[in-house]
Amino acid sequence: MGTYRVTRKIQAGPLFESYVGAHKQQAGEVPVWLRRVVPPWSQDASFFERFAPLAEHWRALPSDVVSALIEFGTGADSTWVTQSLADGESIRVVLSALTAKQQRPQMNEVVALGIRVAGALATIHEQSLGLHHGDVCASTVQLTATGEVLLTDFGIASAAGSTPQNGLARTEPGTLAPEQHQTSRGGPAADVYRLGLVLLELVTGRAVPAASWPGVPEKLATALSWMLAKDPAQRPQARDVESALQLAAEQSNWSVTQPDLVRFLARLLPDRAPRTSLPPSGGTELSLKAMVPASLGPTATPPGVALGRISTKKVTPEVFAAEKERLAAEAAAKVPAVPPWRDSKVADTLVAKGLLTAEQVEEAAAHAESVEGSLNDAIISMALCDEDAVIAVEAELTKTHAITAKRLVETRPVPEVLGRLKAKDAEALNAVPLGLKAGEQLVVAVRDPLHAETLEAVKRLTKANSILAVRAGPAALARALAAYYQGVDTEDPSSWLENGADTFERGQQQPEAFVERANEGGIELEDTTDSSMELEARGTIANPTKSKATLDDPQASLLEATLVLLGDKGRRVQQLVALAGGIAKRLGASEADVGRVRFAAAAIGVVNLSAGKAPWEPVRAEAVAPVAGSGWRSIQELMTRALETSRGPASDLAMLALQTALTFAASAASAKPSGPAVATAVQALKAKQFPKAALEAAGRQATEG
Repeated sequence: MGTYRVTRKIQAGPLFESYVGAHKQQAGEVPVWLRRVVPPWSQDASFFERFAPLAEHWRALPSDVVSALIEFGTGADSTWVTQSLADGESIRVVLSALTAKQQRPQMNEVVALGIRVAGALATIHEQSLGLHHGDVCASTVQLTATGEVLLTDFGIASAAGSTPQNGLARTEPGTLAPEQHQTSRGGPAADVYRLGLVLLELVTGRAVPAASWPGVPEKLATALSWMLAKDPAQRPQARDVESALQLAAEQSNWSVTQPDLVRFLARLLPDRAPRTSLPPSGGTELSLKAMVPASLGPTATPPGVALGRISTKKVTPEVFAAEKERLAAEAAAKVPAVPPWRDSKVADTLVAKGLLTAEQVEEAAAHAESVEGSLNDAIISMALCDEDAVIAVEAELTKTHAITAKRLVETRPVPEVLGRLKAKDAEALNAVPLGLKAGEQLVVAVRDPLHAETLEAVKRLTKANSILAVRAGPAALARALAAYYQGVDTEDPSSWLENGADTFERGQQQPEAFVERANEGGIELEDTTDSSMELEARGTIANPTKSKATLDDPQASLLEATLVLLGDKGRRVQQLVALAGGIAKRLGASEADVGRVRFAAAAIGVVNLSAGKAPWEPVRAEAVAPVAGSGWRSIQELMTRALETSRGPASDLAMLALQTALTFAASAASAKPSGPAVATAVQALKAKQFPKAALEAAGRQATEG
């Protein structure tokens, strides 16, 4: 349990609010950063689970690379991350000062900064395969008054993940790498790209990649072009960026010492007050219940964590010259490569085989272009064609081996083979070892058997003499990883339900596919078109109560019309109303009861809206009466029982529908969720012992509308 004195708020962003304060210790107070994670990220039950292992990596990193993690916990109805505070400013503050003074930094200052950030990222990336910062941007890079450069907020965005409404968690908008728009997943290459954006904004004032940047010295422009390559496989590793920038400094006679950065900050902000100067009293006291135990700083590297250098590429003048020639040749050719969303060889073959229509191809291409992704993956993720059929055509055209989803899951490699590739490495590479051919050649399933870097990494990590790669689909690989490494029974939909959020993200599944999978297994879905009496006969819902009062239609209509007039502010309440009414209808409630449920949901939402809360937050029943007006009596009994969650799910259909909608929306942090959030919310209903019919009604309403 840590106790803090929060003195002032610095800024608010889409992921967290930043505060400065003091950590109370026996020896006195120590200045700290406090980050309050904001909804919907803070409402994700799995956030703590994902952050815990990242916190251990954070603490293993040197204090000259990242600000030290102190504590991660809950307090004041919020989730908080506290970390050491060094006197300095973020690069976002530096950029604001440059804009205000209509200045740009000197090139040696930009390169000096870039060398240190690249070195810090290299230390992170080399700690463990696939480990990355996850949120490199101008706000998370700190330049201290002593000329040191530190990264803050390690892993917070990675743990937060993504939501359908907000996309991938990040501190600043417009800072994602191209592949993150497609998969909502980052990696070391994304860190490098995002560092390129920070340096580009320092140099030009805008973080907008282009074919060239007039006025930028040639050697720096070449390095930036390399870092900002759209294809992550074409980008250098962070250690190579560090070497490249050092080489550029040497060849250009740029001074890139720590004192240069001290002078840069002092020149730009001569009158700044030290960040570590705190008022002797005042502020708000905050006590945290630690979810990750408190620490006073980074610990020693845990046993088994390798800090050896991964990169083997040596950046020399020859490498620079070759890179420059490559970029020049691309510009001279002026023949743009076919973007992945227009590479239609596989799609054309599927159309010729009668497995896809031309209209579906255009639909998939539009989606793929919007996320800068592959047309083939869009066809799979949109469920326009069977995944195995797409994979078979890919294999046919590329003359590679392929494996069906069913056979991949049934293979079940022996422990000796599976143990060659650790679970974290298998997931990072999206690769599954299957067996040995002739006792020597390792057979491994991957998304693309022609991707040399993936195969080289598998070969190095497994110490295999040679690799035979077979092609598999993204969903099939996700199921295999879950089955092999997590012990998930992929033939039992309840296992997929319990592991839904993680499985969705890795497999890039649509929510509809989740519902279909559950239906195939027949575990949780009963026929929601049945009447309430038929449900009662099966024992799913007992003694449904019919409506004792009719709905005051004018009052309800007036309330819903008000929500429409409120525009964006009322939209989330409208979504809650639609969710609750849809669930009631799917449960077999009467028309009058469906109307009462909609009216009650609208009233609850408006009460919360006026208090600045999420529409689905718990309220006192009597607080709704003024909003419901003359219609209060018609929903009073419904509201009173539905809001008594301590008694468990209600048996009355209308009450159950309202309870289900409020619980589902609160668990998903949205009344209109999709993707992983659907699985998380359905699992929350299951954990609270809602009947199966309610689980199905909520899941189908969320996915089908």
